[in-house]
Amino acid sequence: MKMKALDASHLLIILTAQESRSLGLAEGLSWNSLHCRLTIARIFAAACANTDFARHKDQIAIRAMATTDGETVLMFTAVAPAKAKKGATRKIFRIKYSGPYVYELENVDDLLNALERLYRSNTQGGCQLLQYGRKYRLILSPYFTMKEKTEGILKEYGRLCGVGKVAAAVSLEHGRVLSRDAVKQVGGCL
Repeated sequence: MKMKALDASHLLIILTAQESRSLGLAEGLSWNSLHCRLTIARIFAAACANTDFARHKDQIAIRAMATTDGETVLMFTAVAPAKAKKGATRKIFRIKYSGPYVYELENVDDLLNALERLYRSNTQGGCQLLQYGRKYRLILSPYFTMKEKTEGILKEYGRLCGVGKVAAAVSLEHGRVLSRDAVKQVGGCL
């Protein structure tokens, strides 16, 4: 578990995939779940004890996100009461995007069906096609529009086999590039 008090009112906690599974958060972060709320409250209490994050009488806003590789990111923010100062600058923290995504497809039929459906759903962004042994891989750039529908199409025909620059680099090193923009070049012809 990585934790860091970014300033007096922001605390960032990152749980690994193994920690998320052991705490029962890998199934999803649902605020309707009592288990999820209690687990996050325990994590917050432990983090307050181990860092210099000072818990005031302010309310605490919690932002939680599960990444595609199973990590859980929690951001705790001390929210001041409604008497906020006018003109005070607000700090914004951004969590960097984790792409590219690498999907592996078993055969040509699955590949062609996936590319055709991606093209018909007006998917934008770069999608490289590689032959990887007897299978095929699609490397989706970080700018590829990953909507729920798009992700559903990819999961229907293939499996996510890696996320990040390292996974893409390994695929490019050991695979043979067939197309630099497969959705447009191949999917558009079907």
